[in-house]
Amino acid sequence: MHELLRTWSRLVLDDVPLGMVPTSVAREEGTVLRAPASEDAVLATEDRIGRRLPPSYREFLRISDGAYADLFGATATDADGWWDEWPSDSSVVGIGLLPCEETRWWRDDDPQGARMYADTAADADGPARIVTDGADIWPWAPFADGLVIGRGWFPGTTCLVPRDGVEEWEVWQIVKETSKAFHSFRSMLEHEVAIRTPVTSLAEAEEVLALADAGSLVDGFRRSRITAPAAVPLLTARIETLRFPQPEVRSLGRIATAEAVEAVERLRPPGGEEALLLAGTAQAADVLARWGCAHELSLLGDRRAVTVARRALVDGLPGPRPWNLVTAVYALARSGDPGYAAFLRDLDTDEPSLRLAIAWALDRLGSPDGLARLRAMATVDGPMRRAAAERVRRIEATQAR
Repeated sequence: MHELLRTWSRLVLDDVPLGMVPTSVAREEGTVLRAPASEDAVLATEDRIGRRLPPSYREFLRISDGAYADLFGATATDADGWWDEWPSDSSVVGIGLLPCEETRWWRDDDPQGARMYADTAADADGPARIVTDGADIWPWAPFADGLVIGRGWFPGTTCLVPRDGVEEWEVWQIVKETSKAFHSFRSMLEHEVAIRTPVTSLAEAEEVLALADAGSLVDGFRRSRITAPAAVPLLTARIETLRFPQPEVRSLGRIATAEAVEAVERLRPPGGEEALLLAGTAQAADVLARWGCAHELSLLGDRRAVTVARRALVDGLPGPRPWNLVTAVYALARSGDPGYAAFLRDLDTDEPSLRLAIAWALDRLGSPDGLARLRAMATVDGPMRRAAAERVRRIEATQAR
């Protein structure tokens, strides 16, 4: 378990995307693992829930009392503080795998939700059974009897689900309308390590792709983990023929050779921008500049980002794709150049998300009317009211410090 957890921690930290940062404790300590729970703490949890915890989860707690990570990877937020859900400079207690003292039965945590999940049994032919670790599962009725051990921000909930007569408990996660389940806590960790482990040779890549095509769930994930330069022609051929080639596109980004970047530019497939960001080379940045990707260029620290962003905002207003313009505003804010404040101040838009981004960017660039705009948005009923209020709270808290 020690080695399994160390490997898992390393892999999920390696997976934190550019522009995102793990929670401060994980950054400082270089691991998503927490200090171990004492035997007394574990016993107190078992006394509180009225059950002995399953062996592999109990072993996990004695090594790491929860974790700054879950099935989505390391708990992280964007380096710019744009997301309003969780503060980037805290331990993010309550997100990720929970310390044992924070675990609780789902029926106690959300009685209405537990009843709703229990009712799904009536819509199925029989009880839910796990066939493959990580696969979707239905019905969700057993989830109602689960012990909550993890919280995500999508939102998602991870539970240990006991089965009569079985020492190990299953691990279930439900996120909105999707779910996945595992035979045990240990098998969940093994699955997470397997899907994140790089594929480093052409022979292994060929085997992974063949198994993925045959229906292997783990290998389906590993399609995006190929790092062997010799696999570029194979990946390129698949991208040209597959309906959903995004995993192969990400693998080209991980390979990051000149041949791989040229293939992404030539094919311009869905997810191409992400692949170029993964590559992070000067050649990849040149392609992003030609494609007009201000956001990705700014994450790479490329000076062309501001030129591309200004052009996008001048040409794109009003436009049908506000998110592209929001990310262009991000790029100008990341520049740190207060000279862009006047340009942003003069932009005319009724799009709420873009107005919020402009106000936030003005504050980041040192313009006092940025905070004034955010305060005004926070007092007007609208789709961005909550987000604006959260940004005001953060700015005022920073000023107070």
